[in-house]
Amino acid sequence: GQSSKNDGILRKGDKGPEVKEMQTNLITAGYDVGPSGADGEFGSDTESGLKAMQRDTNIEADGENGPITNQMLKQLISGKNTETPVYVTGKVYTLQSEMKVRTGPGTNYRAKKYSELTENGKKHDSDKDGALNKGTRVTCKAYKNVGDEIWMQTPSGWICAKGSKAYIK
Repeated sequence: GQSSKNDGILRKGDKGPEVKEMQTNLITAGYDVGPSGADGEFGSDTESGLKAMQRDTNIEADGENGPITNQMLKQLISGKNTETPVYVTGKVYTLQSEMKVRTGPGTNYRAKKYSELTENGKKHDSDKDGALNKGTRVTCKAYKNVGDEIWMQTPSGWICAKGSKAYIK
């Protein structure tokens, strides 16, 4: 079964190895494609998994796997296979070490004081130095690439998510 519309876009009702590859990629990226997993059939469960991925990455959630969606999915996967996590807004991550909170993305922004953290942030700064404890769970509000670093905006402020290694996973 090749799809009748041979435009390179996978949509609900399509079957075959391309669908199976997309499903495998979605699963690797952490999205549910339904109980039958990567079965090569693009059904409603696969469509809702794809739409969730599109929403998370700010692509139009049309439930179709076109060039943009496919490219984004490959980026998500390539992130999974390396030590670099792919940060998604709205997801919760864990600090791998004590981390300074800054007023903006980058070391050229000043570090915040304890008094400037959110109420919840203060609970996770046991030595009151404006840096969140290792193991603190933070919600990603936004992220920004700065050189070869990735900075994550959390409710308390900006934290370096990845520099020479991943500080937030």
